[in-house]
Amino acid sequence: VEMASLSWGLWQSRGRIWERFSEAERLQVAAYLRACTAVKYHANNWLLFNVITNAVLKKLGMPYSQEQLDRNLGFCESMYLGGGWYQDGDVPRIDYYNAWAFHYYYLMWAVLDGDSKPELASTHIRRAEEFLFGFSRLMSADGATPCFGRSEIYRFAFIAPIALLALAGDEGSTGLFGRLRSVAGLGLKWFLTKPILSADGHLSLGYVGACSDMLEHYSCGGSP
Repeated sequence: VEMASLSWGLWQSRGRIWERFSEAERLQVAAYLRACTAVKYHANNWLLFNVITNAVLKKLGMPYSQEQLDRNLGFCESMYLGGGWYQDGDVPRIDYYNAWAFHYYYLMWAVLDGDSKPELASTHIRRAEEFLFGFSRLMSADGATPCFGRSEIYRFAFIAPIALLALAGDEGSTGLFGRLRSVAGLGLKWFLTKPILSADGHLSLGYVGACSDMLEHYSCGGSP
């Protein structure tokens, strides 16, 4: 799972890290990341973690699996419901994973590898915009949003794909950048005016504050 974020970070920081590696170091890191091609992922948003890791390996000129890229992008397409919303897997789970899993990683892919499938990349950018405009109607004037679904301790992580749209989206799209700023700014402001930090300054395990009743079986101190 975390290989996607590690890969994305490695690509974004390539001038400071990857390009300073020796050839042996590059091969060693690439082999570690390529381990994602040898494991089975759950048939849900997890497939996009594989997509991002493979896409970064591709961009770095390292061995990767195009077959997995194509297959996993295609499978995730089957979960699209319309209106910018996805169902996560083969059960009716529709929640904020739509933002911080589907749109976030699809936009990463569009930035990394969208040139290989420009029509598909445009589709995902358009869907993310559609989600943004629809989701903004769920946000109150002070930035509060409905609390529903899984992993609510991630709090303002729903802003991640909204911010990434500033990189992947079309600046000429009507009202896009103003809506981006409003939703991201208000969403952050609402949470930052709540007691969300622990005594030692870390994000607590909860929503407006620490709340153990909200934890999932996979929640841990580093989750927020």
